[in-house]
Amino acid sequence: MENMNDPQAVIDAANALIEKVQQGQDDIDAFYRAENLDPEKVNHILEQSMTDEIRAKAQQEFDADMEAVEREVAEEAARRSFQNSSTPPSGSPDINMMV
Repeated sequence: MENMNDPQAVIDAANALIEKVQQGQDDIDAFYRAENLDPEKVNHILEQSMTDEIRAKAQQEFDADMEAVEREVAEEAARRSFQNSSTPPSGSPDINMMV
């Protein structure tokens, strides 16, 4: 796994994931077209056939995923804050040097 302490690595990983999801959607649309189906109509029918129970379950799972992401971001921010505060500035004198 890439170094997730590097902001650019996090951005690159997120962009790669977005691209993968978009490619997956393009592949699904191509499959529908190969079957002589209109992807927009198929998606519309699937949305209409989704019951309130299924929609609520999907929303619940999405919310849980978002909470996990937010928790992970907060934990990483706390770790970085601790790392930054526990490292003495390079210009400060060593206490042993002063005695």
